[in-house]
Amino acid sequence: LNDAEGIATAHAKLGTTKLYDGKYPEAIEHFNRALELRTTQGDALGCADLHTNAGIVHGLMGNNFMALKSHLQALNTYERHNENSRIASSSSNIGLIYTEQQNFDEALKMFQRALTIREQLNDSTAIGISLNNIGYVYQEQKKYEEAKKRLMKKSGDHYSLLKIFLKYRKLKKESNEKADEWCR
Repeated sequence: LNDAEGIATAHAKLGTTKLYDGKYPEAIEHFNRALELRTTQGDALGCADLHTNAGIVHGLMGNNFMALKSHLQALNTYERHNENSRIASSSSNIGLIYTEQQNFDEALKMFQRALTIREQLNDSTAIGISLNNIGYVYQEQKKYEEAKKRLMKKSGDHYSLLKIFLKYRKLKKESNEKADEWCR
């Protein structure tokens, strides 16, 4: 077979299957094979997508260094190609890593960047996710009023609102305030 594009796609799909099956080292192996082929083909965005996938897998394996490296590589490519939706997603992924590392200032910068782009794109589901992430960081910092502002901002998406409500309930429990006080 000399169909490099087809083989790259097959490896990418196998990597995704292995990811969903929890076979993370095999997923990385397939993503890397696809990445080699996509690089040879000059498919920059395809490579960036593979870096994103690898970053997710590295994160699931607890390797934040490699996860961050992969997501930063993807972000760099998305920025060069003005892929705003993907820039927002990568920024959010990077923010999640910074949050896990308790680097809250950097996490907030990345989440705010994602939120700004998502607002420009009018993507209500993604806006809700960004607000949820920002609220969570403030919650972790015990900045409950800031968390409340973010978590109570409407996104227009019911699923995201449910997730935000659940975070809000946890926040309420941690801050030891009565729920009806915030709902007034």
